[in-house]
Amino acid sequence: MTAPFSGYGAEIYLRGLAGEVPAFPTDPAALQDAARAVLDDGPFWYVAGSAGGGATARANRAAFDRYGLVPRMLRDTTTRDWSTTVLGTAMPAPLLLAPIGVQSIVHDDAEPGVARAAAALGLPMILSTASSHTI
Repeated sequence: MTAPFSGYGAEIYLRGLAGEVPAFPTDPAALQDAARAVLDDGPFWYVAGSAGGGATARANRAAFDRYGLVPRMLRDTTTRDWSTTVLGTAMPAPLLLAPIGVQSIVHDDAEPGVARAAAALGLPMILSTASSHTI
């Protein structure tokens, strides 16, 4: 199974050569800055503030930063297979959409919008116990 987002990095690169800038930043700090520019204080800090003192968020970021993306130049990377199996369930990529509660404070589509996006990509979505909508 080939993931629907195969070749996205190459697409960003090739479009960049033509002077096109991606609609959203790929750098997490720049992405947070972009969210800050469009969200009111309450919704922004609800999402960006993490839980408690933020230790888990810092640990997650540090763990993520230990991985490097290795460009594969001069190789045919037009077709990639990111598929995997998790607990006996085939998935197009080793990704799950994590639960975030009260999504309606960030966007009108809230959890149903995320569920539609997840379904379109064939990825699982985990619904928060603090969801704005019922299952």
